[in-house]
Amino acid sequence: MNGNVSSPVVDIEMTMNSKENKMAYETGLGNRNSCAVILDPFYLSKLMDEEFKKTGEIQLHHLKGIGSYLNSVRDSLDIKIKGLRDSDIYHEQAHYQKIADDLKHEIDLLTEEGRSDDSNLNNKWWSAHLVAENAKDRNVGEPLNQERYQDLASVEIHGFLKFVENGPGLRLIQPNALELFAEIANGLRFSGGLEAVNEFISRLTTLSLEVSRFESAFVKIYNQIDLIRNAFSSQKITYINGEIDYAKIYRILKKNFGYDYPHSLIWWGAVVYTAMNTTKTLETYQPSTLQVGMGFENHVEKLYRGFGYSVSTTPASGDFGVDLIAISNTEKIAIQCKKYATPVGPDAVMQVYSGAAYYECTRFAVFSVNGFTNAATEMAKKLRVELFNIDASDIA
Repeated sequence: MNGNVSSPVVDIEMTMNSKENKMAYETGLGNRNSCAVILDPFYLSKLMDEEFKKTGEIQLHHLKGIGSYLNSVRDSLDIKIKGLRDSDIYHEQAHYQKIADDLKHEIDLLTEEGRSDDSNLNNKWWSAHLVAENAKDRNVGEPLNQERYQDLASVEIHGFLKFVENGPGLRLIQPNALELFAEIANGLRFSGGLEAVNEFISRLTTLSLEVSRFESAFVKIYNQIDLIRNAFSSQKITYINGEIDYAKIYRILKKNFGYDYPHSLIWWGAVVYTAMNTTKTLETYQPSTLQVGMGFENHVEKLYRGFGYSVSTTPASGDFGVDLIAISNTEKIAIQCKKYATPVGPDAVMQVYSGAAYYECTRFAVFSVNGFTNAATEMAKKLRVELFNIDASDIA
């Protein structure tokens, strides 16, 4: 992706300093939801796009896992907060009961000594007695022991960050949001522990909403990714400085697909930008990581030479999705070789189809050793790309 693209920042005032976020803000009619507060939409888009390329299907396990975790944490926090609050109410009751008992003892001593009754002392005792009696039924606004709430916030935040780190990765969370979580966990953000816990819960709610908005945008776009790519293929969706033109993405989506979600524009923009700018398959799944890619290309090259074609290889970088070009007197074939451990997805089909135009080829072909996904097969039929599966044992 373009190195100039950065994650949107949290504060509305700060977003106004960034052209693409200013556009999202204005298009969102001033709604704060038009900005990404916790999640990095570009990192999440890349992560989901890579999963799609791996399987040829929309994979939602990351999003579902995050959603389930957030629900469980919030439910758990509700129970723990209630337990601490009940404990605080009990301690407040004991505190005022002790005051009431001391005052009553003082009143009894005065009575035994035959001294005149002190109405002020009786009023204090009565007030303390009422507070002690009613403490169980009251919602205590200021807990007596804020340290326990701060400990709760620290434990839960560290657990949350560990979950993210072991799952999609900490890059999922924007740097300024990570800094905020660290400040809350270390007691640097708020004077009271209960306020820290409540702020963490509020951030989890925001995160849950962001996951939902991203999922909606990603599913709608990738369910018709071919049409989306066709609609944007001839469109420039970045400014001259590399920043994203959210307003243009919004207009194209609305005009061609009827999608009208200005308040979620940051998510739609990130997904579209990623879909149009990550044409290469995820590095983890590239043949080079299997240490067999060049051998597979050589095998396919020998096949075409045996059929009488002259074959040339494209540059290792900047190959436009084409590995080999086979030429005869009547045709020129763009060839892509994918020796993956899983079925090849539709991205390879789209790559060779697009690359063929660059190299002015008349035919297109993709070779695999583990077959193709249904999505790849369907796309190949539409684009008239030939698919070939070769037995891996035949490759020298």
